[in-house]
Amino acid sequence: MASLIDIYDRFTKQPNSDDLDDSATLSYISSGTNVTGAGEILRHMARVRSEVQVTENVLAYHSGQTSLTLEVAAECKFKNGPGWIAPGVDENLVDDVVIKLPLVRGTRR
Repeated sequence: MASLIDIYDRFTKQPNSDDLDDSATLSYISSGTNVTGAGEILRHMARVRSEVQVTENVLAYHSGQTSLTLEVAAECKFKNGPGWIAPGVDENLVDDVVIKLPLVRGTRR
């Protein structure tokens, strides 16, 4: 069986519903957006790719038996308004702007 870090790496390169549990939830604290279910998460991710291009660099991670926590440096390039990261912000302020964010991601098997 693949480790959680291997599954995470594979999923970030090529999202696939086989790597998600049907009860998985994707939450964005900045916007309050919650998406539940493997299929819904994949559809959401496909839709938001036209809004924001995110490049991640994993700085460190801790893998337990059933959990994974990652410290990630993310670079976000806004392509079509503020998208799901900064809803309500005037798109003229963020279009073609690149921001760098520290993120902590967690997952549980």
